[in-house]
Amino acid sequence: MEQFVSEHFEDPRLIAVPPDFAGIVEEYVERYGDEALRQIALFCMGKWFAIHTAYADELVRHENPIDTIVATTVDATHISQAINMLEDVGSFSGTDEWHAIVKELAIGVVNDQ
Repeated sequence: MEQFVSEHFEDPRLIAVPPDFAGIVEEYVERYGDEALRQIALFCMGKWFAIHTAYADELVRHENPIDTIVATTVDATHISQAINMLEDVGSFSGTDEWHAIVKELAIGVVNDQ
């Protein structure tokens, strides 16, 4: 069984998340529709982009080989392009509800400070 499972994990296109994380995402989708997926995807892509650009900056500061810097920058560019595409995809439901809850949370944070 381990060998069978291991073969699947060698696939670079494998998409997998821990079950508890998948459960949290499902709860948000049930509550806020597919807008939750859109927002979570954009949030995660933004974080991934930030990691790549920070790493590229670090590579430049430490005078790493140009091909390493270019490869990292190309990856960051691909992530940026994916973000741009996702921003243009609309949701079927939950947009107003999602924006309302995020607005409420933001107001709460500001009021607490």
